[in-house]
Amino acid sequence: MKMPISKIGFIHIENIEKLFELKSGSFVVLPEGIIAGKTASSIVFTRKSYFEKEKEKITVKKEGEYSILGKEVKVYKKKLCELDEKFKEGMIFSAQKLTFPFVLRGRREGDRIFIPRLGYKKLKKFFQEKEIPFYQREKLLIIEKENKIVGIFGLYIHPEYEPKSLEEEIRKTTNEKTALEVELREIQKQLSKKLEEIEELKKENK
Repeated sequence: MKMPISKIGFIHIENIEKLFELKSGSFVVLPEGIIAGKTASSIVFTRKSYFEKEKEKITVKKEGEYSILGKEVKVYKKKLCELDEKFKEGMIFSAQKLTFPFVLRGRREGDRIFIPRLGYKKLKKFFQEKEIPFYQREKLLIIEKENKIVGIFGLYIHPEYEPKSLEEEIRKTTNEKTALEVELREIQKQLSKKLEEIEELKKENK
């Protein structure tokens, strides 16, 4: 990553210095599409493309495979007792609550989630508390139902949309599929790749 030194002014240097006093997730825009951002332990320099918000949105109307945010997503119903141990990284919702259609999308300005006993919290603050690096936030998959965030892949499920317990399902005499699984196993690999790229950029700037 190269940027002409002549385009860096005093104000840019001053803004970078101020980052050390700000919270993790804060960033400043520099010339040539470069962004300096603060993580939990360092200042990272990267391309603006990491921060450009995805406008992509998909309406899921039935079980199947979908592509969004550069990822492959599988959505299907199962009985809780049929869920395999290897799919624990998937997200499991109540199929009675998360009914079709629902929306898969990226983060938007002003997003909020419901936290039991606390009420609604801004998604930005939630990410800061979870120490989610700023360069990962725009790529996280959000599940939305009736204009309400019901899930953030790997991080959050709205309490009303959590599945019933396996013990409760076993007591039933019906063969109804009560769990809806959203599988996105590739996301961890992609985030790891981003982290490796960031580390390479940091080495180049030393």
